[in-house]
Amino acid sequence: MAEITTLVGKTLLSRYKVIKQIGRGGFAYTYLAIDTALPNQPFCVVKRLSPQSSNEQKESIAKKLFEREAKSLYHLGEHDRIPRLYAHFCQEGQFYLVQEFIQGRELSEEIQPGNQLSESETIELLREILEVLKVIHDGNLIHRDLKPSNIMRREKDGKLVIIDFGIVKEFNIDTTLRTPNTTRIGSSGYMAHEQALGYPQLASDIYAVGIIGILALSGLKAKDVTVESKSRESLWRSKIEVSNKLGDFLEKMVRFDFQQRYHDASEALHDLNIIFPSSSAIDDENNNLNSGKRLKFKITIGAISGLIAIGIAGFFLTNKYYHTADLDRLEKYLSQEKWDKADRTTDRIIIQSIGNQLGIDEINDNLSCEELTEMNQLWQSYSDNRFGFKIQKQIYLDSGNQLDEYSEKNYQEFRDLIGNDNISEGEKPLGYYPTLNTIYQKKQSLHSLAHWMLLYRSKTCGL
Repeated sequence: MAEITTLVGKTLLSRYKVIKQIGRGGFAYTYLAIDTALPNQPFCVVKRLSPQSSNEQKESIAKKLFEREAKSLYHLGEHDRIPRLYAHFCQEGQFYLVQEFIQGRELSEEIQPGNQLSESETIELLREILEVLKVIHDGNLIHRDLKPSNIMRREKDGKLVIIDFGIVKEFNIDTTLRTPNTTRIGSSGYMAHEQALGYPQLASDIYAVGIIGILALSGLKAKDVTVESKSRESLWRSKIEVSNKLGDFLEKMVRFDFQQRYHDASEALHDLNIIFPSSSAIDDENNNLNSGKRLKFKITIGAISGLIAIGIAGFFLTNKYYHTADLDRLEKYLSQEKWDKADRTTDRIIIQSIGNQLGIDEINDNLSCEELTEMNQLWQSYSDNRFGFKIQKQIYLDSGNQLDEYSEKNYQEFRDLIGNDNISEGEKPLGYYPTLNTIYQKKQSLHSLAHWMLLYRSKTCGL
């Protein structure tokens, strides 16, 4: 099929206005669009079937895969961490899918050559992926293209979302071992041996997730990972330091013989949770600190009006769990003087704890002094007392301001002292970090109030 005219600027079904092309695969073009029929005109993704071949057989395969993707998204898309299908239609002889747009970044930005995650980070990464993959496998489907670029870290809550169901396959146990039952398709480096031969299994996805875990832990490239030799001897473990427990778990995921792997995501997740119980737990003791007390604070009418105008829904994330893995990540970045990465990790720890409310009561109740103190100690220790909440609090007070009363004017004077957010190069001023840039999301009044609240919390925690 010859390449057809771009969709940019066109409106489909008198509703979906295409803004720009964002991707191109072997079977389809992908576009970013807006839904003009809904309030606020939210973003969505439009995929147009366009196989890059004039071969009738390949075109037929492409159409089947496209239909299968639509069907799979329709059945799975009710899950919060799988994109929802909005529409599936034919217009002017072309086939289209419209699905949910996931705002965030690809996991490939976190898993990069030379960047090694800690074991605790890798375990939590595997847990998150397997939780979503379990839903797919429970639907008797094989994704067949799991890799970091097909997993998104959602911006609004930091959760992982599996995307791109373009080559999803229904698992049929009756025919899977007889003759090659499918097109040999997948991504090199993540594709299990049996999938490359045309015999995909649920365990083929387990292999791909195992490879992702090995890459995260080792900092290697996929093409440089040799899982097993011809004699089935494990080779990848010799390249990295890994505990026996995690090494054995990953090794079972990537066995050459799929019958020696975990059968599906449910089985792998079950073992993972037994071997490595989740480190995410509500810190009841810290949540109960100062219980019964409600701090009252004064805030200017202008700030209140600004909050009403902007709205606070969705500002903080709903996950109130304390993640040891994130503190490990924070310490790693700080020890490497990767200040911006440490800054984003600090934001993530804070929003996981505070939840979706902006009030001072929520910060006081849900951001424990223990967490705040530990983050601050890490920042001060690795920055030689240049950065941290305690440093910022002292700068704020030394400038003649009081933390029991919020003033936009006073806060902006404080921001001028520690350096505004336009500084991108060179050594940062005293107190520049943490910036809370991920939290405030370009809404200055919201950012100012949130930052002031955290300085206030620093004071109440005795920093």
